[in-house]
Amino acid sequence: METLSQLLLMLGAGMAASSSYRSADSHKEGQQTHLKVISLACTFIALAALASITLTGSDPDSLTLNRMLSNLAIYAGLPLISSALLALARGWEWSRAAWGRWLLALFAMFELCRRSGIGEGYSEGLMIAISLSWLLATLTLSQGLTRLLLGSSALIAGAALLVFSPFSRFTSPDLALYNLSLAAALALLGNQLKQLHSANT
Repeated sequence: METLSQLLLMLGAGMAASSSYRSADSHKEGQQTHLKVISLACTFIALAALASITLTGSDPDSLTLNRMLSNLAIYAGLPLISSALLALARGWEWSRAAWGRWLLALFAMFELCRRSGIGEGYSEGLMIAISLSWLLATLTLSQGLTRLLLGSSALIAGAALLVFSPFSRFTSPDLALYNLSLAAALALLGNQLKQLHSANT
């Protein structure tokens, strides 16, 4: 079940990456970078899922690469998605250089908290921040059915991060349900980002 859920997560994230990248050209110039950031972040998640499926050996190199890609997905990919959605919703115009600096800041915050011994608290707080910003952004991005479906993606993602993830403070983690929920949230998000331009015109 866990392998199947990783496969579905890889497919859902890959679909979201492709959809957001292809839809970028149909948006205003200031929004295109945000959508490409979402595409990159979803690619991080897809790569982490692929690594979990293929790097099953117990040798140090496989374990290290698996951990690195997992950290990239959790501590960079997910925050980038919620940040880019918020930027889209608020009409912020960030350059590629600004997004690069934000990505470096995410790496730095993760490493600083890990070395300071507060990595668990940072992870829990980050999951809450991602869930809230994802929901806030999607509820202000569009109207009608598109808003409803985008909001649904945020709620499903929130369930994945706050209920099923290894960082949940409410229940015991369930990796299979985490992967399946996140896959559904990303697939729904990617599909609705394609509709966003037509909904706003």
